[in-house]
Amino acid sequence: MPIQEREFEYQVCYGVGDRVTFVNGIWLGRDIPESERKQEDIQSCPLMWEYLNRAGADGWELATILETPAARGNLIRTYFLKRER
Repeated sequence: MPIQEREFEYQVCYGVGDRVTFVNGIWLGRDIPESERKQEDIQSCPLMWEYLNRAGADGWELATILETPAARGNLIRTYFLKRER
């Protein structure tokens, strides 16, 4: 019996505080040109747990989280999600 290869697709999500700001390079907040965005515009991005709940309902599974120190004592979180094709 041949071994069936599984194929996956991935999402790389970036978060600041409790918000998901980018998914695969696409800004999730209000439609504001990048050059005009301010720190407070992060509040227009989805809350992390709301985003993960929606992604989970679409079959995405959280694989791991990476935390990186950033300015002003913040952490940038990188969420890696995957789902089988």
